[in-house]
Amino acid sequence: MRKIIVLTISTICILCNLVILAGVLFTYFSSPQPYTPTVITYQVPAEVQPIVTRLGIDPSIIAKVDIKLDSGIGPCTTLKIDIRACYDNNVIYYPREMLVQPEGVQNQLFAHEYLHFIWETQPEPKALTPSLLAIHANNAKLQQRIVGYPQSSLAWEIYSYICTEMQDDRIPADILVECIKYLPNRGALPSDY
Repeated sequence: MRKIIVLTISTICILCNLVILAGVLFTYFSSPQPYTPTVITYQVPAEVQPIVTRLGIDPSIIAKVDIKLDSGIGPCTTLKIDIRACYDNNVIYYPREMLVQPEGVQNQLFAHEYLHFIWETQPEPKALTPSLLAIHANNAKLQQRIVGYPQSSLAWEIYSYICTEMQDDRIPADILVECIKYLPNRGALPSDY
């Protein structure tokens, strides 16, 4: 009988300890824990950073677009024109092969695709559509540059070509202001016309 009482008391002590432990665990897990958000900061690929720096692109803006350095041009291969890089759905596809080109070519190609991102995400460039179309209508060289692009993307292509290839003195002031706003170091771009 004494063994049964000792065994029963031991069992009761173990059960009491388990109840206390359960209470402590319940209190710990049911009390609110401070929320610590996970912050993921996008960084421009190291190979592209010199281009971004040469163009003077705002780091807070470029951080909002993904840059893929894979070979090829991603989903843009469906276009029926000869392209070397492209922008699609918040991603700039900039093939590694472009990084061996002269700096002016690298700058111009990257800036062109970056301005597509700007067109898609900022309201100001779209407001320039009438001016952009007017320049296009009166500029044979620009018309040749845009041949083959779908009509639906005509204005954004004109915007990118004007801001990356045209000389400042040939760009109307309202458009030039927007070009400089997003490409402060336009001097790093070769002017084709």
